Amino acid sequence: VADGDVDIGVITDSNITAEGKISCLRDKGAIVGGTIRSSKGVEAKEIGSELGVATHIVLGMQVKQREELLAERKSLKEQIAKISNALGSGSPKDILKRTPESKRQAVTELIKALIRLSENLDEVNKKIQEDQLLARKSLQATLKAQKAIYPGVSITIGGFTSHVKEAIKSAKIYYDHQAGRIAIDQGS
Repeated sequence: VADGDVDIGVITDSNITAEGKISCLRDKGAIVGGTIRSSKGVEAKEIGSELGVATHIVLGMQVKQREELLAERKSLKEQIAKISNALGSGSPKDILKRTPESKRQAVTELIKALIRLSENLDEVNKKIQEDQLLARKSLQATLKAQKAIYPGVSITIGGFTSHVKEAIKSAKIYYDHQAGRIAIDQGS
């Protein structure tokens, strides 16, 4: 695991994760076997092998907690709606004015809970926006091979996966936004 870029000569049967770019251009410049994850892209002379060794390249950090965040947001909205319906409309001051003295303490606690839930909802919405930005950025990462990408290699970009079935010579692989799929630019 690296916080920045990785510059290496050969990667064999390894699991490597880098927040930056992974460059494997020195010496043999081969990535063969294992799982390679990079938020900014991967470049090598060769990826995989003629023997079809399973090699997984994951570009862009995957949206980590999207389902969990969406479920949390839904739950918070439901709780807020339930309390809001129980309290009625108006400012907290207005709600307390129309509440009988015997119930004011309980209503005050509900108002405090509503405020906390609203703050939590704001924080979850902020995290969802950050994840969406990360997802868009992850689609910009590319895979470049100077010589070839061999069968047995799978490439995932932003949740989309493509499996190499035939050797691809000198290529750049990227996510094509217009087509909505992974694309190959040969001769790059």
